[in-house]
Amino acid sequence: MKSDDEDFEDDFPDGVYAIPPSPGEPKIKVRKLSDYCKARGIKPSDLSEEELKPFLSERSEDKCYHSSTMRDSIDCRCGKTKVYQVDTVEHYVLEKKILLHHVPHYYCRSCKEVTYDIDTDIIPLLKLAYSLQLKEIDWQDRNKLTIVFNADDNDELRHDIKCIINENIDSIIDGESFAIIYGSRVVVGQKMGNIIAVQKMIEKVF
Repeated sequence: MKSDDEDFEDDFPDGVYAIPPSPGEPKIKVRKLSDYCKARGIKPSDLSEEELKPFLSERSEDKCYHSSTMRDSIDCRCGKTKVYQVDTVEHYVLEKKILLHHVPHYYCRSCKEVTYDIDTDIIPLLKLAYSLQLKEIDWQDRNKLTIVFNADDNDELRHDIKCIINENIDSIIDGESFAIIYGSRVVVGQKMGNIIAVQKMIEKVF
């Protein structure tokens, strides 16, 4: 059985439709609101007024719309308050646990629910971490070239491997696996976007 949203979309040709707000009223970011709700399996009507605020753009004196700024706290559906913080959040992607470090979010200490601002799109980064078989990834590394490790190697070894990878960076192709010889070992990894994951090290057999 189709949902109400699917029935609504089927009645129109491809495209985005919106009713323009009256002068002075906030503008709703319809597409972002829809994507946010679909990713979490909820309806827009399930959101509180505070949770809806990130999807509104207020009209200023210059007649332009500006997104709402981050707040210190928002109301939680359990009746308590979600507090804004930058910390580690635990996620599961197809039963695989991935730790997302230094990510801004709202956290309810009562029901333990986590909510992200509309501009904090964690899904692409989680997909990347899952594809690279990573157990953890840092939100702050999403827009810069970063080398991460799956193995629990010591800091000195990691530093040496990073140097070897940087020396061979031009030969590492995005989306493909690579192998680099380091002493008696072969470093095996993969690059996707800005992230280079060292997935394992194999001892050479002489």
